[in-house]
Amino acid sequence: MWYKDITHDGLKKYRRVTGRDEYEVNQKAEAQMAAWDELWERRQQALAARLARDDKKAQAAAETAQAEEALDEIENTLLAALEIDHRINWEDLKDRCDFGRGAEASGHPPGA
Repeated sequence: MWYKDITHDGLKKYRRVTGRDEYEVNQKAEAQMAAWDELWERRQQALAARLARDDKKAQAAAETAQAEEALDEIENTLLAALEIDHRINWEDLKDRCDFGRGAEASGHPPGA
């Protein structure tokens, strides 16, 4: 009776394969290792997909928070503008320069 001990480190599996001759044992061991490798690959793909999905969720949450913040700023723009006194004081804009004889006598135009 022949046997061979095989393990898969990723899956943490162990198995003793037995057979009538060395060829049979090797064939069974290779088939078992192929099955374990396929299972390991599927688990790794599922893990990668789950991690990618979690990353996308985190990114979406961050972008949502940023968009909500921008919307709050836009919504508060009118309120902020209403708090400021935008009236124009026309008295401050009037030109109160002296237009007397001094400006005419110097040859300069008024205000220059």
